[in-house]
Amino acid sequence: MRPSLSRFQTTIVVALLVAACASATSPALITTPSPSGSPVTTAPDTTPNSSSAASATPHASALASATSDKQTAPSWTATRSMIEARAEHTATLLRDGRVLMAGGYLASAELYDPTSGTWTATGGMINGRSAHTATLLRDGRVLVAGGYSDVGGGRLASAELYDPTSGSWTTTGSMGDGRAVHTATLLRDGRVLVAGGCCPLASAELYDPGSGSWTATGNMIEARWVHELLREAEQNAYSNPRSSLVLAVAAIEAGIKAYVADVAPAAEWLAFKAPSPPVAKMIADYLPTLPGSAGARIGKPSRRIRTLIQDAVEARNNVAHTGTGEWSHEKLDELIDTARDFLYALDYFRGREWAIEHLSEQARSDWGIPHRD
Repeated sequence: MRPSLSRFQTTIVVALLVAACASATSPALITTPSPSGSPVTTAPDTTPNSSSAASATPHASALASATSDKQTAPSWTATRSMIEARAEHTATLLRDGRVLMAGGYLASAELYDPTSGTWTATGGMINGRSAHTATLLRDGRVLVAGGYSDVGGGRLASAELYDPTSGSWTTTGSMGDGRAVHTATLLRDGRVLVAGGCCPLASAELYDPGSGSWTATGNMIEARWVHELLREAEQNAYSNPRSSLVLAVAAIEAGIKAYVADVAPAAEWLAFKAPSPPVAKMIADYLPTLPGSAGARIGKPSRRIRTLIQDAVEARNNVAHTGTGEWSHEKLDELIDTARDFLYALDYFRGREWAIEHLSEQARSDWGIPHRD
C-alpha cells in the first residue's frame, strides 16, 4: 500500500505545482476598459495544449499595440473639401461633434461631420465677416463677434448667435468697440470676455448670454496684438523652431497690416484682405510712402533686413506648404531680434514715444529714427 500511497501523493503534488505555475504565469481574469468607459472582464486563453508563449499572447499583443501607438508619428489624412474656399474664418467644435465653419470674407457657413467626412451648408450669417471670433456658449449656441466687414471692410461691433438645432443665426447686442483679430474667452460663469484687437485696442468687454448685452470692463495694461505673436515665436525658438519661424513672420505681416490700418485707415480693408502681403516689397517701397502719426515717415530699411525678411518669408512658405525647411538657431534669433525692432519701430511711427526705449542704436539707424542725446 505504501508505494501506491506515495505514487498518489506524488500525483497530487505535481497537479498542485502545475496549477500554481499556471495561475502565476497568467491571470485568471483580464479587466479592460470598454469604449463606454465601463470595465469589461474576459477570461484568458484556455485553448487545450496551448503553450506558455501562446497563453502570454494577449499581454504581448497589448504591449506591442501600445508601443506601436507611441512610436507612430502623427500624420494627416485628406478629407473632403469645404463647399467654399475661406480665409481668416473660424472653426468651432459643437457639442454633437460636428464643426462649424463660419465667415472668411463670406457670410456663409457650413458644417463638417467627422463621421462621414462630409460638409453640408447651414444658415448664413447676417453679416459677412473675417478675422472675427466664435465662442461655444454653455447652452450649445455659438457667439460670433466683430471682425472685418465684407462690405466696406470696416471693423464690426456687431455680434450674432448660431443655433445648431435650427441651423439659423439671430442678432444679439453689439460690442462697444468695433474690433478684429481680438480674443474671446468663455468664463466659468458663462459670460464671454472679449479683449484687444486691431489696431491695437486695450479695451475689453463682457457678453452676457442671458441678457444678450455687452458691458465694458477694465482695460488691459497694454494694447496687445502683434507683440503677442512675437513673444510666442521667442518661446518656441528652441523647442519648435519651425513654429517659431512661422510665428515670427506672422508677427511681421500682422505688424504691417496694423500700421497700414492706423496711419491709412482707408487702406485698412485692403491690407487685411491680403492674408499674406508681399512683406519685403511693402517694407521697402510702400511703408516709407505713408505718413506716420507724428508726421514722420518710416525709413527704408537696410538691404540686410530686407534680405533676411524675404528669406524668412520663403522659408515660412516652405514649412507651411511642404513641411520642409530648417533655419539655424542663430539665424532664427537674428530674425526674432529684427522682427522685434521692426514692431517697435512701427509703434514709434504711430506716435507711441515709449517704443523708442525698446530700440537699439542699430535699429534706430536701420529704421531712420532720430538718435537721442
